[in-house]
Amino acid sequence: MHYQINASRKRRGFSLAELLIVIAVMGVIAAMAITAMTGVNRSSREAAAKRQAQQIASVFGAGEAAAAPGFKAATSVATAMDAVGAGSYGGGSNNDLYFQLPGISSTMDNHRPVNEQAIHYLSWTGESLIFEENGVVAPPPVNNEPWFLLVIIPTPGAAAYVAMQDTMHPQDEHRARDLGNGMSAIEWRPKA
Repeated sequence: MHYQINASRKRRGFSLAELLIVIAVMGVIAAMAITAMTGVNRSSREAAAKRQAQQIASVFGAGEAAAAPGFKAATSVATAMDAVGAGSYGGGSNNDLYFQLPGISSTMDNHRPVNEQAIHYLSWTGESLIFEENGVVAPPPVNNEPWFLLVIIPTPGAAAYVAMQDTMHPQDEHRARDLGNGMSAIEWRPKA
């Protein structure tokens, strides 16, 4: 037997259409993976904010129980967070104990969405800092106006934050609404 190789039949590569189909399929898979990862990242940032809020409330509670003077002066969520960041020695027989979480402040997460801010999971009740698992819900706007929550920040910086948002987003209106306990909701709506 004699086999003859047909020289006119060459091995071909992929056609342009086949390559485009493969690239399109890979693009769809990549888009689905990116979307899934975005949700995972958002959830992990929210979980990190909750853990940090728990730590802040825990350190504040321990310092308050040990009569730390810096913690006794706190009157709101913002001042409690600032006290935890600044730190304080305990009072009386606890004067050798130091209570602090370095880097903590009431404005540390202002650049993040509300659900990714530790301050969103803290409330001030009486004279105590309380961790709120589901976050602090801002009361509804007065007169049911169509305003949308942008961020919750300490009241002393609210006016400057509103001015900054007005400059950055001139197509929208911005306002600060006092929530009590030294905190304000920064809200926005499209200009009419």
